[in-house]
Parts: sequence; C-alpha cells; structure tokens
Amino acid sequence: MSHRLLLIGSVCLGLGLVVGLWGAGQAAEASVRAWVAVQHLDNGLLLLKPYCQSSQSMKLDYYLLVEKKGRSNSSLSKQAGQVHAPAGQPTGLSTSSLNLGEGENCRVQLKVMAGRRLLADEEFWLGPSGRKIDLE
Repeated sequence: MSHRLLLIGSVCLGLGLVVGLWGAGQAAEASVRAWVAVQHLDNGLLLLKPYCQSSQSMKLDYYLLVEKKGRSNSSLSKQAGQVHAPAGQPTGLSTSSLNLGEGENCRVQLKVMAGRRLLADEEFWLGPSGRKIDLE
C-alpha cells in the first residue's frame, strides 16, 4: 500500500512540474509590452492609465508604483492586480491620479509579470508640468 501511495505521489509531483514548466514556457515565448498613458486634466491634475499588450492570450500580474517627491514631503502609492490579456489587444490595468505642484517630481513604475517572471518594465519621471523628464 505504501509503495502505491509513493508511486501516486511521484506521478502527481511529476505532472505538477510538467504543467508548471509548460506555463513558464508559454510566458517565455510571449511578447509583452507595458506603458503608462498620462492625461492632463484641469488644475494640474494628472491621470495615469497603465496598459499592457501580449502577443498571446494569458493571465498577467501587474504592479504600479507612483512615488511623489517634493521639497518637504513625499508620498507613495502602490497598486497591484491580475488581468487576463487577450492576444494582441491593449488591456487597461488600473487608474491613478495625482497633482504635481511646483518643485515636485513623480516616479512611475509599471511591472508586468507571469508568475515570478518579469515580462515588461516601464519606468519614468514626471516633472511639475506633468511632462516626462530625463534625470540622467
């Protein structure tokens, strides 16, 4: 009886590994793109809309970090979730808004993953005007 349980356990473990590796292989073959659209609203309010697009239909995890830094204060906002991305179609992930005052900058980072595998990473800074800036 114990040999049968051991054999069944080994078969289940082997199948789990095969299924896990097959899923990782799919993610490795998929091409995923990520970006954040910045929309300027009234009174200096900015709307951040992150998107992703995959060459294959798949389930993806996303992480959006918005870090605002000023002369005397700072704030950090994090959003995360899971989305099913249909093949070849841009998929909206979430929405975040902020107001940048004079002397304030904002770092925006979007990561898109399949399991633990990073598939796309978009990062940029916004200046007081809400325009992307190069700090290098």
